[in-house]
Amino acid sequence: NFPMGIDATVEEQGGFSGISGPYGSDKNDIHVFVADKNNYRIHWFFYRRTEEGPILMYNPEKEFLHPQNSTFHKPIDVTCDPWTFESWGWIYVLDYVGQIIGVDLETGERIPRLPYGDQGSLPGAFDNPSSICARKMNLVVADQGNDRIVLIKTLPEYPYYEWMDECYIPGSDLVSVSIDQWMDVYVGDRENDCIHKLTINEEGGQTLEYLTKYGTNGSAQDQFHRVRTVAAG
Repeated sequence: NFPMGIDATVEEQGGFSGISGPYGSDKNDIHVFVADKNNYRIHWFFYRRTEEGPILMYNPEKEFLHPQNSTFHKPIDVTCDPWTFESWGWIYVLDYVGQIIGVDLETGERIPRLPYGDQGSLPGAFDNPSSICARKMNLVVADQGNDRIVLIKTLPEYPYYEWMDECYIPGSDLVSVSIDQWMDVYVGDRENDCIHKLTINEEGGQTLEYLTKYGTNGSAQDQFHRVRTVAAG
C-alpha cells in the first residue's frame, strides 16, 4: 500500500530497495511518485492496469536520489504537473525544511529551490510545511506552522517561482492540500476535523479566495475525526 490511497503490486525491475518513512505521493496517467523521507529520495514507478490488478513497475534508474550536496532534505511531499514547459511535465518536491525543488521528468534537470527558502513567516519562507499540489503551473502549499495556504506561480526562467498570494486559516492544523480541474483548492484540517475549500481567482491576477468549510468532529456521514489526506480530481 502506498500513501494517498495508491494500492498496487510492485513489479521489480533490477531490484526494489524499499521505502522508509513514505509521506506524500502523486500520480499522473502512467507514473507514480513517492516521497521517501527517511531515505532522502523520490521513487518513480511506472503504473499500468492488468487483469490481476494495478501494477507498479519499479526501475532503479528512474529514481531521484539524495546526493551528497543535499538536493532533498527529508522530502515530505511530491506533486506532478503535466501543464508545464516540457512534454513530460515536471514534479515539485517539498522537503522538511521548506525547500521546493522542481525536476524536469524528461531531462532530470532540477530548477533551484524557492527563493529565500528560510524557515519563518515571510513570503518565500515556510514553517513546518506539510503538503504541496500543482495544476496548470500553479503550486499550492499547506504552510502548517503559519496557519496559511500559499499560492506560487512557476515560471520557465529565473527566478522560476513567483509568490502570488496567501490565505490564513487561524487555529488550524493544515495537513494536506489538493487542487481540482476547476482550480478549487481543498485543505484537510486535522485540528478542526474539517475540509476547507478555497479557489484560485485568475481574473486580475492570481489570488486565493476562501469559500467555505465542510465537516465537524464525529462519525456521521458529514463528519471527520483527525483528517489526514484530501484528494481532488
